[in-house]
Amino acid sequence: MPNDDCPTAPAEYKIGWVNIHLPLIFDDGVKWIVRIPRRHNGDAPPNLHNLVASSEAATLRVLHQNGAKVPNAWMPVEGNPDEAANGRYFFEEFVEGVPYIDGDYMNTLHPDRDRFTASLLEFAQHYIAVADIKLEVKGIGSLYPSDNSCGYTLGPITSMGTFMRPEPPYFLGPFKTLRDRYIAHIEQVLFHIRNLSFLMIAPIRTYVWLMELQDIIKECEVLGREEDDFYIRHADDWFRQTMRDSEGHLTGCLDWEWAYTTTKSEAFSSPLHLHIAHPWTEGDNALSPDELLMIDCFIKLGRPDLGDCIRQGRLYLRLEEALRIDWELFYMNRRGNFNGVLAAFRDQGQQVPGPFESDEELKVWLESLEKKRQENGELDEVRATWRAYSAVWKEAERRDEETWEDVVAEQYKKLGLEEVDSAEK
Repeated sequence: MPNDDCPTAPAEYKIGWVNIHLPLIFDDGVKWIVRIPRRHNGDAPPNLHNLVASSEAATLRVLHQNGAKVPNAWMPVEGNPDEAANGRYFFEEFVEGVPYIDGDYMNTLHPDRDRFTASLLEFAQHYIAVADIKLEVKGIGSLYPSDNSCGYTLGPITSMGTFMRPEPPYFLGPFKTLRDRYIAHIEQVLFHIRNLSFLMIAPIRTYVWLMELQDIIKECEVLGREEDDFYIRHADDWFRQTMRDSEGHLTGCLDWEWAYTTTKSEAFSSPLHLHIAHPWTEGDNALSPDELLMIDCFIKLGRPDLGDCIRQGRLYLRLEEALRIDWELFYMNRRGNFNGVLAAFRDQGQQVPGPFESDEELKVWLESLEKKRQENGELDEVRATWRAYSAVWKEAERRDEETWEDVVAEQYKKLGLEEVDSAEK
């Protein structure tokens, strides 16, 4: 795009948390947007952005061609010398409307249960369109463009945070079963903890908890089941990712950059994250009133099977939450999170600890895990690494304190306060 044609006024483009969107209007009135990942200090290399962008574009094309409420998408022409940033962006259709969460709309919609139910019915129709897609790939991974007959292929899961490597190949997968996927994720998180990839409040305790969770997953029959059919899951499915018109009708579901294929049970376990409510954070896996409404919508539309995915999906939601270890501050201090994930396994017929009735009871259990793993020698490497880090950190703090004292003393001397202090003595 020539520099003279680049929009400069804020009204001409939109900047989100992760992407920048530029409008592209053709002479015939057709509107597209250019979706560009934002650049940050320490940003990922271009080839990684290319993987994410191409996967999102391929996913959008499959969804759009099969009637889901999403825009169509296109990657730039490969090899075009004018495309200096090839792979750093892609094109998608412009979706009319405003975000569902704009203004006070949700605050007025949610209490009006009739209006809210009508909105959920439209979302249910969208999910049914997604569920009706017969993918020509098998496995748990992300879709990527291909020259084959269906136009896409299955590759590693595009992700961020702990579920990726720091070096190529960045992403993991595809996987045959959910058990394989979760075990690989935990192995990668353990790697990050051993290598000080991010700051943690309780690294050793987190480490032993993940090792215990990994052992529980290995024994889970449901997660080890090999499926024949796989479905597309929006990995960041909230109201904030959806658009509505002036009358409140759904016009599009956006932001599919972390989407992946998975089992039916997981793919439709948490529409719009309707499970998030106060009882959930306390470890209560009961269905929320909003989830019950969505289940009724699926039943009305002749798809009770998708409602069953919500009823039986607690395990996937709790595991997704349990592996957000880079959000440890919001995780390790909540007894409800531990009780919730363990209860989900207990509902599958597994013998697991808990529920913990007090924070002290949970603390004692975690300490017992640490003692067991320590005696087995499984914590030697990670403990040595974090001890060395702690020593370096304390030395840096000591030097900073000494430097600061020298700076203060120098300033006092310049101000002549040193003599005053001496006279007072």
